[in-house]
Amino acid sequence: MNSRISFDLSWTTTVVTWWSSGIWLATAQLISKSGWNVVVTSSRSEEKTKKALDLIKTSGSGNNTVLSFPYDAANQESVKDFFDEVKKVFKRVDYLVHAIWISPDTPFDEQDADLWNHVLSTNVTWTFLALKNAKNIMSNQDIIDEVRWKIVLITSTNWVDSYGIFSAPYDASKAAMINMVRNIWEDFHKNHQIHINGIWPGWIATDMNKTVPEDEMRKELEKVWSARMAKPDEIAQNILALLTLPYNSWRDHMVDWWYR
Repeated sequence: MNSRISFDLSWTTTVVTWWSSGIWLATAQLISKSGWNVVVTSSRSEEKTKKALDLIKTSGSGNNTVLSFPYDAANQESVKDFFDEVKKVFKRVDYLVHAIWISPDTPFDEQDADLWNHVLSTNVTWTFLALKNAKNIMSNQDIIDEVRWKIVLITSTNWVDSYGIFSAPYDASKAAMINMVRNIWEDFHKNHQIHINGIWPGWIATDMNKTVPEDEMRKELEKVWSARMAKPDEIAQNILALLTLPYNSWRDHMVDWWYR
């Protein structure tokens, strides 16, 4: 983590929903480096969870707390239990970075109803469950600097560009997530003083994008002015900047270094 940007909100607690690598891990590491308490959702693999927690703690300031609690994103009671546990330990949730998604990148003729339902459930319904439970805690917190605190959903530029028939279910789900931000914003912001924004990364050098067909990836990178994918920690810096921006809500922030 070589970030030259520094943030200091050492009194806050941030929840990052994740699966132990890529943007998720980079974001948790940068939050920890900035002195914030971090709570992440456990991976199904105890080994992966422990390895990632060690990396996050090593990145930290030494004065912050890094914890992981069980989280079955598809189970309403498990998601509620997770957020209840965060509240029990830290008394509040200052920030939520929701970053759980899948993208099978399956040839269109091989896609079926099960695949589409799985992608839409993972990327959209699981997002709803995280938002609902975060709101239930945040809406009862004290107002600080005019807000009860902030949420960032990681979506994708794929909903407006980068179209590929192989990623149709993923692209559709990301469009739904953006629409979710726009639908719930007035209630979250006006009635509960909770800021919510979406951030749209372009092509990122993560394991997930290794499944994109080689010829398709070559075509995509030809459209990127920088001629490269972003690094996960570059997106993490944008996420933390968005979390700390004042007077900013209901915004969709594209991070792609220009896509043509």
